[in-house]
Amino acid sequence: MRRLRAYSAIPYVLLWISFVVVVESQYRDVQPTCLGHFFVGQRKSGIRKLGSANRLTNEDANAVLCEMPPSLDPESVVTTTIHSGLENPHGHKMIEQSTVRYQISSLELLRNITRSADSCTQTITIMLPASYSSNTQPASFESVYGVKSAIHRNGTIELIGKDAGVLHLFPAQNDNHTDSLQPQIRAGPLFCQQKVAIDKDCLFYMADQSTLTLSELQQAGRISFAFRTDQPNTPLLTLKADDNSAIQIDIVQGYLIKIKYSRQSNEEVHQLKLLSDGFWHTVDINLLTSSLVIDQLETSIMLDSTRVAQPKNVDFAQFRGQIARIKYNSDEGFKCMQSAGVSSTNTNVPVEICKKNSRNFCNCYAPAAAVGNACDNVESLNKEQMFQMRRNPTKSALFFIDDYDQGQALSVLFKSDGDSGLVFNTVTGEEPHLRHTQVFYVGRNMTAIVCESRPAEKLDANCITCSIDIYEGFSSYSWHRVSYFKTKGYDYLTVNEQICQLRMAPIENSRQQSIALSASQRGSFEIPIASSDHSESCSSTGCYLDKLWVVFRPPTGNDNVEKILRFEDIKSSENRSIEIGTSNKGTKVHISTNGQTYDFPLDISDGRSHFVIISRNPAVGTRTHYYSTRIQVDNHHFDIPYIYMSSVDKIEVTQLHESSSKFNNGGCLSDIGISYKRDSDDDSKRHRLEGKIVNIIEQILQNANASDQLRLTNECGLRDNNIWMSPIAPAGFGYLGPYNPRGVGEPVGRLPDGGNKLAWRIILLIILIILLAIFVFIIAICILVKQRKKRNYDTKRGRTYRKAAELKPLRSLKAVDKDEKVKPIEEISSPYSKPWVPQPHPDRRDPVKRQSSNLEEGFGLSQVDITQSAEIVRRDSIRLPPLTRLDEVPHIDV
Repeated sequence: MRRLRAYSAIPYVLLWISFVVVVESQYRDVQPTCLGHFFVGQRKSGIRKLGSANRLTNEDANAVLCEMPPSLDPESVVTTTIHSGLENPHGHKMIEQSTVRYQISSLELLRNITRSADSCTQTITIMLPASYSSNTQPASFESVYGVKSAIHRNGTIELIGKDAGVLHLFPAQNDNHTDSLQPQIRAGPLFCQQKVAIDKDCLFYMADQSTLTLSELQQAGRISFAFRTDQPNTPLLTLKADDNSAIQIDIVQGYLIKIKYSRQSNEEVHQLKLLSDGFWHTVDINLLTSSLVIDQLETSIMLDSTRVAQPKNVDFAQFRGQIARIKYNSDEGFKCMQSAGVSSTNTNVPVEICKKNSRNFCNCYAPAAAVGNACDNVESLNKEQMFQMRRNPTKSALFFIDDYDQGQALSVLFKSDGDSGLVFNTVTGEEPHLRHTQVFYVGRNMTAIVCESRPAEKLDANCITCSIDIYEGFSSYSWHRVSYFKTKGYDYLTVNEQICQLRMAPIENSRQQSIALSASQRGSFEIPIASSDHSESCSSTGCYLDKLWVVFRPPTGNDNVEKILRFEDIKSSENRSIEIGTSNKGTKVHISTNGQTYDFPLDISDGRSHFVIISRNPAVGTRTHYYSTRIQVDNHHFDIPYIYMSSVDKIEVTQLHESSSKFNNGGCLSDIGISYKRDSDDDSKRHRLEGKIVNIIEQILQNANASDQLRLTNECGLRDNNIWMSPIAPAGFGYLGPYNPRGVGEPVGRLPDGGNKLAWRIILLIILIILLAIFVFIIAICILVKQRKKRNYDTKRGRTYRKAAELKPLRSLKAVDKDEKVKPIEEISSPYSKPWVPQPHPDRRDPVKRQSSNLEEGFGLSQVDITQSAEIVRRDSIRLPPLTRLDEVPHIDV
């Protein structure tokens, strides 16, 4: 019963662990401020998720724009940009009391952001009517801090500090109660800035003679800290226990984490990201689950708690860099030099990291095995030492390295305007044992493949591979560092700050990637390339439709499907077309082509424009075409079979009648774009393509009969490029709703029917179902084990039987206590007992007769009694051992 109770506690433990893991993974990328994202290694500006500091109760994380500083100067600042419903391009007339909704749906979180910032600013524009002075009381507004300001004049006003962040609007009061006397207001985004500088008492400089020890870990379930270093190979920390066992954690090659246990000689290597770039990174150690997380990455490093005792101290003896933001548990403040449990020596001497105008590892974005401990900065590259690479259908430029060793690391810095390219292509060994290494990119994906031929085993090539995705792609004219290296017997690929390990994977290796790099490896596009055989004109032969995009606001006055645009290729025999339409009051977009319709959701709660792009995905290979088409609406996209259109000969725009309701609009178009490219595989001639820009919308307006009615006099919508250029969809700008003194309404950026909460509840329900299944399985195992203890299996007869009906073993006469009086054989009580009569000895060659004779000798049973006894034994599944000697007759208690 105790065991059953112990087993029944297992599901609750699993439930607790699963809850912690799910919550941590759900909010691992959530920070209370943009400065928090900066300290976990987010050095690029972009959309980040902000949420409550108490992550266990945080249900709504809002994605806003965080602008990171380009350097780590003491005066550098991190800027948080928060949009609101007052950014409507048409402005808002203050007719009634209303509350402004921001991208941050929680008023408490919004106030915490403004409170923790060093400065906040917001710009508002006010337009007053001519007779505004006749009002008995002017209009006013209230900030998120509760500061009220009256409106007295026209113009643009910059709100600073606690005045910034317009939350409530109060109209003017007049005796006539006319709306024409009310002002019109429009506001810009709320900007809040935080300095990167850290309090000097909470910043520890680590040099050769510096030591820092964090103790009293038994009282903390979790410890976290931030560090920065420019050393690619350096010890990071050591977890020590009372029995002298320890866990050593080092940074290797700038990208890898090495785990070494003091009681074992083997080492563990984990690939993470570039950690030695001089920027801040955060380490989170959970002592309860024995896990280590760096920069809130999805992958946790599990520490083997069986190899070391419970850690008591964290030692930073040999680390070189800076350490700050030390925290025990998540609800305590940061530890400083005078805090309990912190002891340090020589940590107040400044250590300069990533010195300016010096060749250091911070500018490399490559492993130390490829570039060493120093390399040049991109801005300081000498153009005379660069190489311009180009290709055409008949020629290709490349670098050749003689006597290349497979163990050598390779690294190249390049930028390109091509959608695909081959970066490395090596062949080592001798026939038939060859080792091929290829690193190439297609679109946003950089892939490395290493294949070894095995002809002796009569098998296909043994290949390992991995890929790294760059959201902005490799054709954006920006520099990228790509490296391939080996360490500890493993192959790795790095692209800028990302890294991946090559592993066995099912890939298509039947064809080699045979395209050259349509780019410049350390090249400069300012160097002109002239050729006499180039033609000044280009015919349309060999050109194809590459991209087609539309920026628009959907009409919101009809539930039925309304066609907006239609693109046709009337020259083709099949009359191919692409059609874009909306429905459900503008909340759905329909894209139809080749008889198929694809639906996308739209969030129209604010005044932003939306983006639709249809593009051909790049492909590589020796065969003709491996293309597909990508359809993208804002941040959502998926790939479909290739849509072949040589050109767009006709564009049909449907004029929609605008509804009279003030809550609906007829929609608008602000941009239409068509891009063509030449397919070199289909054209043997070499041409120089002339880029031409044609204003398609202006042509449509000129050809339309009612061009004045179609032309807008104001903005079509707010441009937010992050909707379609960010991997994380930003939250909605917000809107103006009824007055709410608490300043909170329906959270912005969520589905109208609470879809986000529903999705979270579904996830929890699935987890509970899995845990319930585990609980039932464990209970079944316990019951089965308990039953198997009562039953055995007879291998001779192939059936189960009960073990002696759970009776105690029979005692022999030798086991009887000496003081106990032994009964004579005649007095032994047995249901089959009879007076013992000597019988003739049976034939020993017959085992059945011998066993019967033994029973007759021992118990005085006749042959009939023995047969009846055997029937009873067979029926009750009980077998008695044969007895051959008198001293082995058991003592049977009645």
